[in-house]
Amino acid sequence: MSNLSAPPEFRDRMTTLLKGLKRTIVEQRVAAGEALEDGKEAMSFACLKLLCQKFVKGNRDEYHFAHLFLLLEWNLIARSDNVANLHVNDFEFEGDSLLVYLKKTKTDQEGNDSKTPYHCYFNMVLGLE
Repeated sequence: MSNLSAPPEFRDRMTTLLKGLKRTIVEQRVAAGEALEDGKEAMSFACLKLLCQKFVKGNRDEYHFAHLFLLLEWNLIARSDNVANLHVNDFEFEGDSLLVYLKKTKTDQEGNDSKTPYHCYFNMVLGLE
């Protein structure tokens, strides 16, 4: 890096320009009916509970799979792709918990912590009320 710095007048004008650009983008998103925040909203517990109840009452194999998938995703606080990539040998039981080994996570792209299990405990409440 060079030891040169931008003149204060230039920095002030750039700050004003960027603030104006951000305001313009927000105005355009509001006018288009778009959300102002990027990303996904968290699922509420009430929504999870309702989905679990629907899946338990369903009599197709897809419902049973979806129920298991959703509960694993929720209890592991994991991304769907992490749960989708699980295999039978990624699960163990120890005492009253299910141990799940995630090979790769968003914060561990290289799989350095793949030997550290995530613990899941049985929750009788969800979907059985």
